Amino acid sequence: MQFPHQPVQRLAGTDRYLVPQAVLVRAAAYLIDTFLVSFLAAPFMYGSAQRLSFTATSLTTVQVVALAGLSLYFFIWEGAVGWTPGKRLLQLKVVRMDGERCGWMRAFVRNIVRPLDLLFFGVIGVLSMASGFKRQRLGDRLAGTMVVRALPLPMVPFPYVPADQASRRCAACGALQAADRQDCIICGRPLDGSEAGPTAEPWPPDPLAALRGVRTAPASSASRLAEELHSEDDGTRLTAARETLLEGDEEDVQLLTALLGEWDEADVQFVISIARTLDGWRPKAVLGALRDDSDTDVAAAARDALLTVTERERAAQEAGGEPQADEEGLPVDGDGADDEEADPTTDERRPAR
Repeated sequence: MQFPHQPVQRLAGTDRYLVPQAVLVRAAAYLIDTFLVSFLAAPFMYGSAQRLSFTATSLTTVQVVALAGLSLYFFIWEGAVGWTPGKRLLQLKVVRMDGERCGWMRAFVRNIVRPLDLLFFGVIGVLSMASGFKRQRLGDRLAGTMVVRALPLPMVPFPYVPADQASRRCAACGALQAADRQDCIICGRPLDGSEAGPTAEPWPPDPLAALRGVRTAPASSASRLAEELHSEDDGTRLTAARETLLEGDEEDVQLLTALLGEWDEADVQFVISIARTLDGWRPKAVLGALRDDSDTDVAAAARDALLTVTERERAAQEAGGEPQADEEGLPVDGDGADDEEADPTTDERRPAR
């Protein structure tokens, strides 16, 4: 049995990763914000209570006004800076699926739906968050947002893995770290036998497999990636897309490019955000195909990401004294630059046909 893995993105300019947060910590932030709003609104509510008679109608009016005021509070804070004082205190932030600040429109959508999430004492929102690894309530699903916390790599919990690098998890303490480390950064134990990214033995191990005393031979990488790219599970599909961008062969990349046209925009944007952080022919091939997508938002994001990748590689080549590359990754030296082309399966040069 393989446990699903959910790739998470690096917070720009840091070594931390944006991990979606579940019910308890978000409920604590919500209570802090509710208390703060109640404290600030107490004088107004007291004055209103003096003027209103306590009837069912007046009580309902007060409740509606209170809920509207609370939603307005969340909308202003989240639209302006992506967090509220309660979220800030607990190091939470509302972001888009690509990790950027949610903005005014998405903040409006997620907060206008808030009353639905609070139905039946919040059961609707809790069930929505528990139904996926992105921990989205209904408002988040409609707005295309997540509530995340930026965590250093060793603190990224299972089943999350970094989207921009291979990693493995220590079998002793569960800490996640870069795949090239030999010993655990937390407990110091050797990492031999630990999880080496989402293609390795799952952590924690499958207890049923241990009882059976057997191990199933893994499928070949090509067939496994193709199968996982067709998966109905978002986490499995996005993990396979990440692996394809990191180490897939030409057929895997072509399959991913073809399937992206059938995926939700949020998942496509997530793949674009992963490709933006990587170098090589694979991300450029995917981004090059998406830059002419019929969805203008996807096309614009792909063009911007492709430009970022190209400029980063060009800067690295100039710093290393290597020939510059054009937007397709081919060398530009003004001297027979078209005599060779890149072999997409080996990243080596081969004579043009």
